[in-house]
Amino acid sequence: MNLMSGQTYQKLEQLCSGLTSKQTILIDKIRDEISSNLPKYTKMTDFRKPVKKVETVFLKNVAHYTSEEQMILKRALLAKLALRTPTIVEGMNLPVSILALYPDAFVRLADFLQSIGLDQYDSTGEFFCKDIRFVLGLSIPCGVLVIDVVSSITLPSLILSAFRSRDVKGIIRYAHAGGMGTWFRGHLDSRYVTEFNEHGFDNFYIRVAELLKQNTNVRGYVGTSWLYDPQLLKISPHLAFFQERPPERGAFSLKHGTQPSDIAFAIKASKNRSNLYKERKYIPVCYSSLWPRKELMTWAEKWRSENTISTINSRQLNSHRF
Repeated sequence: MNLMSGQTYQKLEQLCSGLTSKQTILIDKIRDEISSNLPKYTKMTDFRKPVKKVETVFLKNVAHYTSEEQMILKRALLAKLALRTPTIVEGMNLPVSILALYPDAFVRLADFLQSIGLDQYDSTGEFFCKDIRFVLGLSIPCGVLVIDVVSSITLPSLILSAFRSRDVKGIIRYAHAGGMGTWFRGHLDSRYVTEFNEHGFDNFYIRVAELLKQNTNVRGYVGTSWLYDPQLLKISPHLAFFQERPPERGAFSLKHGTQPSDIAFAIKASKNRSNLYKERKYIPVCYSSLWPRKELMTWAEKWRSENTISTINSRQLNSHRF
C-alpha cells in the first residue's frame, strides 16, 4: 500500500528546497541523529519525553541561527523525518484499516507545515508534540483520535483515583486486566475533529481492537480527558456517548483532579459550559476510561458482525461540537 502520494512527497520536499547547502547538511545530520535514537524513544511511555529529547537535539545544533531561521529549519526537519516515516510504518505490521489512513495524515501534516509560518511550534504546545510523535512512528492515526503505541497507567495515579472516588473497584478491574504493562492511549488532535461523533468513535474503537489483536502484550485502551466527566451527561448531553458507551461495553473509569488545561479545553468550545464555569456551577474534572483488551475485543467482534467500518469521506460525517 502506498502510504504517501507523489504530490504530498513534493510538498514535503518543497519545505527543504529553500535551504542552503550548509543548512541541508545540518538538517540531514540532525535527522540522522534523531533516527539513531528511535529505539530509545519507542520505550518512553511519557507523551512529551521523546519530543523534548528531539527538541534538545535540534536546538543544540541550531543555537547560532535566529529564531526565524530556526523555525524554517524546524519545518524542514519535520519534512525530512516525515519522508522516512513510511519506512518506519512498514515495519510496524499495522492493520490495513489503519494503513489506509496514512495518505490523508501525510497530506494534513504537509499542508500544516506549509501554512504554519513563524508561529510558535515547540514541545510546550500540542501540535509539535503530536507531529514529532507521528513522524517517528510513536503515534499512529486511528480515525477520530491518534494512538500512542506505548503508554502506561502509573500506580500513584491509580491510588489517587481510588482516594478521590472513595472506591476501589477501579483498582480491582485494573488488576484483573493485568494493568501493569503497556496500554494504547488515545489523543485528540484539535486540528482534525471532523469525525468527532459516536459513529466516528465506533470506527476508532474497531481499529484499536485490530491493533490489540496484533499486539498481544498490550493490556487494552485508555483515554484521559475532561470528556469522560459524568457531569457532561446533564451539561452537554450530546457528548453522553463518552460516559455511556464504553462502560456499557466493558470499560471502567478512574477519577483524576482538575488541571488548568482541563478547564481551558472544556470551556473553549461551549458557551454554556463557559457560563456555568464562570458561575461556579461547573468545574471540569478529568477522568480516565480504561477498556481492557478482552472486553474491547469481545465488543468489537460483536460490532463487526453487525456493521462495517465506514468508508465515508470524513468531510461527509456530521460532527458534534465539543
